[in-house]
Order: sequence, then structure tokens, then C-alpha cells
Amino acid sequence: MSEARFRTALPEDLPAQRDIIRICFGDTQEEADAYLREEAGFDASSMVAEKDGAVVSTFSILRGVTLFTAPGDRISCPYLYALGTHPSARGHGYGIQLFRAAAESALAHADSVCCAAFSVQLREMYDRFFETQTLGRTWEAAFRREELLRDDAPVLKPVSPEEYAQAREGFLKGTAHAVYGPGMWRLAAHFGIQFFRAPGLLAMTETKDGCCLVREMLSEPGGYAQGAAALASACDADRFVIRTPLFLKPEGVGHEGEVRDYVFFAGKAPSQEDFWFPLTLE
Repeated sequence: MSEARFRTALPEDLPAQRDIIRICFGDTQEEADAYLREEAGFDASSMVAEKDGAVVSTFSILRGVTLFTAPGDRISCPYLYALGTHPSARGHGYGIQLFRAAAESALAHADSVCCAAFSVQLREMYDRFFETQTLGRTWEAAFRREELLRDDAPVLKPVSPEEYAQAREGFLKGTAHAVYGPGMWRLAAHFGIQFFRAPGLLAMTETKDGCCLVREMLSEPGGYAQGAAALASACDADRFVIRTPLFLKPEGVGHEGEVRDYVFFAGKAPSQEDFWFPLTLE
């Protein structure tokens, strides 16, 4: 039996990649094509593991991410996204080997690479194969809608991804944070993320099954409670999960929530800073 090959994806691999992504993540063909076919223009590519002539694993490299240190230094840091292996080929290490191949490919043209692990078990698995560290952390707090409502809430206005991205840099200047290229913001909007703005407030949300996940809320100092109230007034949801940078601690609300890691890097350490890295894709 031949060894597995790890290579850049070809156009003829697309049907197999779509099938793997549908099985592993539930993405429709349209959703998968948004990043597999690079339709949003965010400089993406993908790699596959091929075994006995069949594609058994796929992984995407999204290059539209740059880290800015607090002093303003730029660090290119592609995001490795949607690693999936067909159930019939699991247990042979193809996914981990493809992860390594994709990281090495990205690092040939970038300073660092990053990925996200959403469970302790997954993080521990990656740690067995790579020298990793936490790249960024977030305050995450969950509330019922009635806990957040207040009379002085500002009114949120929907804005385009491009308008949001421009305003966002004003809030984050002088902090360690991730900056996304225009295509990454468009891809987020393609997957249902909405963007809002009010005086002294920005928010990026996704509402599903009665829960509003606020992937990023940015406010002026002391503005957490008003920002949360604005979201509770604007979004049709019973529950809210709000993520903010560590420097925007939940204040004026019932509880603080908890600090959580979401993103880690594999490869060259970008710096010792704690980067604010909201996930537009999960």
C-alpha cells in the first residue's frame, strides 16, 4: 500500500474536499466553496492528503491575517482553517501530518501561522505534535437578555464589513491585535456575521437558535454595560455570549464571565504580547 501524499489542492480535488467538509463541519457546497474556491478574494489556498489516489483530508490556509504589536510592528500570520479527514481514513495521523505540511508551506512566506482549538482535548492533541503557545485570550461572558436591558442604551446602526474594519482600527490602535484583509471580512459576512456601530461602540454578531454570539464588542472605557444593553435591544435573541479583549473587562453587569484562550500559534513566536484575535470563523 502506498504512502500518503501531502500536496497543494488541484481543481479536480474540489468534489472530495466539499464532501469531507460537509461530513466534518456541515458546510453546504456554497459555504465550502467560499473559501475552497477563494471567491471572496482573501488570498486563500488549500492542501490535501492523498492516499491511494483518493483525497482523504483537506486543510485551508487563509493568508489575510496580520498581527500588529502594540508599538505597531506588522507580523504576517496566516490562519489555518477547517482541517477535516474523511471518517474512513481517520486514525492514521493523516490530519496531523497535513497540519504540519500546511504550516510549513505557510511559514515559507510568512512570519508565523495560527490556528484555533475549541476544546481542551484538541489543544492537548496539537501540543503533542507542535511547540505551541496561546496567541490571544478573550473575556467571555454569557447573559440572559433581561440582565442587559437598560434605558440609556445607544442605538446600533448596521454597517458594511469595510466600514466596520476601518472604524475598528481606531479602537485598537496602540494595542496588540489581529487585522484582517477585506476578503476575510467579506467571508465573515457570507457566513452570517453582522456588523454594528454606535457612538463609542462597535460589535460583530451572529444570531442563531435564540443565542446572539457577539464575536467582538469594542467600547470606550467604562462602556461595557451600555454596549451590552445596545446589543440586547438590537438583536432578536434570548441569550447573549459577549467576547471582548482583556483590556475591556465586563463592568456594570451581573458577572464578569471568564478569560478563555481561543487561538494558538504553531511556528515562530510572534512576540510575548497577548493579541486580541476575535474569530470571524470557527
